[in-house]
Amino acid sequence: MTPTIVSGSEIVVGATSAETLAPDDIALFALGARLFAHRFVGRRHGKDGRPVLEFCGDAAVKSDPLVDAGAVIGLVLKIEPPRPRAPGRGWAVGGIATVADALARAFMRGSSPPRWQRHETNGLTAARR
Repeated sequence: MTPTIVSGSEIVVGATSAETLAPDDIALFALGARLFAHRFVGRRHGKDGRPVLEFCGDAAVKSDPLVDAGAVIGLVLKIEPPRPRAPGRGWAVGGIATVADALARAFMRGSSPPRWQRHETNGLTAARR
């Protein structure tokens, strides 16, 4: 969704239904196992007659694959630009920390600090706290 939503932005999503979406709304929807926040283009009927929705990213040349109306999660209400993050605190992917990052942090609690936080003292490794 660049330039509207840049990498690292945070979005606020409110409840909505596929029937209330209007063209140019930005909606959050599931496509397979991934989530997308793309601009709503319009409604169509699928090959089986069910309603499907057409979305397109702002920088995309063509529309996304058609989406079932039930895949809509919510309407993007607010877009917060990325905030600077402190080194060593992990970087977010698309505004959401990865599951691997969260698990790594949970398991690292109580273990020795990362190598960059340790220093040598008389041949022994001491951790800075």
